[in-house]
Amino acid sequence: MRLRHTLVWGGLLSLLSACSLWPKLPPPPRMLDFGPPHGRHYHGPMLPPLAFAGLKPGVGMAGRGIHYRLLYHHPHELRVYPQVAWLGSPIRLLNTRLRNRFSALSREGVARYVLKLTLSVWEEDFTSPQSARVRMAIDATLARPLDQDWQIHHIFILSQRAPPGVSGAVAGFASLDHAFDRALTIWVAQKTRSRQTRVDPPHEGVSTRSR
Repeated sequence: MRLRHTLVWGGLLSLLSACSLWPKLPPPPRMLDFGPPHGRHYHGPMLPPLAFAGLKPGVGMAGRGIHYRLLYHHPHELRVYPQVAWLGSPIRLLNTRLRNRFSALSREGVARYVLKLTLSVWEEDFTSPQSARVRMAIDATLARPLDQDWQIHHIFILSQRAPPGVSGAVAGFASLDHAFDRALTIWVAQKTRSRQTRVDPPHEGVSTRSR
C-alpha cells in the first residue's frame, strides 16, 4: 500500500515538474472599444429616407490592432500596440454606431439617397516620444438612385492631440468617432436639403484640432 502511495505521489510530482517546464502562454489581449453606446435618443436634424451602404475598409483597415507611427524615427513603418486590440475592427465599431444613428434620424419610406463611406486613415502619429495625434480620414459619397447625374463626394479629415500611449490613443479615437458622427450628419442634412445637381470634386473636409 505504501509503495502504491509512493508511486502515485511520485507520478503527480513528476507531472507537476513537467508542467512547470511548459512554455507559459501570453495573457489574452485586452479588448477595447469606444465606450458605452449612445442612448436611445439621437440628437440631430431629421433626414429624408436614406440607405446607408456601410463603411468600407481602405488598405490595411480591416484588422483589430491599434496602430501607431513614429514620425520622428521611422515614418514609413506602421506599428501595433502589443497585448491590446479593438473588440472588433474599427470598420465594425464605426459601422454599428453609424447604422444606429441613421436608422434613428432617417425618415421612413423608399430611400431617396444612398450614402457610401470608405475609411482610409485610422492611426496615432508620434512627432516625438511625448507628442502624439490621432488621425482619421473617411471618403463619403452621397448619391440619388433615381438620378445618376446627382452625386457628391467629400473627404472628412479629423485629427486631435492624444496623450502618448494606448490609453490616450483609444480615448482620442473615441472622441474622433463622436466628432465625425456629428459632422457627417450635418453634411448629409445640408446636401439633401440643398438638392444640388452637380458632382462636387473631392476636397478636404472637417478637421478638428486641439491646441
